[in-house]
Amino acid sequence: MVEYHEFMVFSIEDSGDKNQINIEKEEL
Repeated sequence: MVEYHEFMVFSIEDSGDKNQINIEKEEL
């Protein structure tokens, strides 16, 4: 769960391709 949270923060900071990865992680 902690790793998922870190990914979310990274997505928001980068605001780009990372956002797509975040969506994929949510599906998982």
